[in-house]
Amino acid sequence: MRRLFGFVLLVVLVGGGLWYWKGKELGFEPPRGLGEMGRKLEDVALAGKVKGALELNRRLAVHPIEAAVEEGVVTLRGRVPDAATVELAERVAAAVPGVSQVVNHLKADPALAAIAAEGSDGRSAGERLDDEALAVKVRLAFSLDRELEGSDLSVSVFRRQVTLGGEVSTSRQAERAEAIARDVPGVGEVVLASRVRGAAPPAPPAEATPEPARR
Repeated sequence: MRRLFGFVLLVVLVGGGLWYWKGKELGFEPPRGLGEMGRKLEDVALAGKVKGALELNRRLAVHPIEAAVEEGVVTLRGRVPDAATVELAERVAAAVPGVSQVVNHLKADPALAAIAAEGSDGRSAGERLDDEALAVKVRLAFSLDRELEGSDLSVSVFRRQVTLGGEVSTSRQAERAEAIARDVPGVGEVVLASRVRGAAPPAPPAEATPEPARR
């Protein structure tokens, strides 16, 4: 039942965005109060289309690639086995109708080659669908909170564990994002991996100075 609910929610969100989008093409203008919400629905619909295109490619479907959309610009994040897969993901995303630009932040990680060889990340098709629906809900919750304006958060989900990456403007925004994600129905654990914009990376631990040998 939970899996069915997640699927229905994803269809409703994507369908609503497509309805709004097609309405604009046919000359329909929504009330002004819905303008911002309409743009967000457009982005949600486009994100669903991009994720669908990635999922339908056998070389990309086995990797947890995140696709975030803002005003037609798609940002890809995640890890894949090699540079060729990074380029393939960008080409697939750029080919989706409605995409104006692709910002590719995918990282090549040779350690993932074994996963690609197995052809699975260990999740069933139903688990992957549940995770995608949950990621959509978390991103939508973020977009509807004014305290997170100006942040550049990424959301990835693996078996209901939500990982928040990207950048925030303040540590307060990071705390707010974590709290919102925890309140989304269906979310299990939340891992906060985002960094404050402009903050220096943590310094490596100092090496201990060896003590002189005693005579």
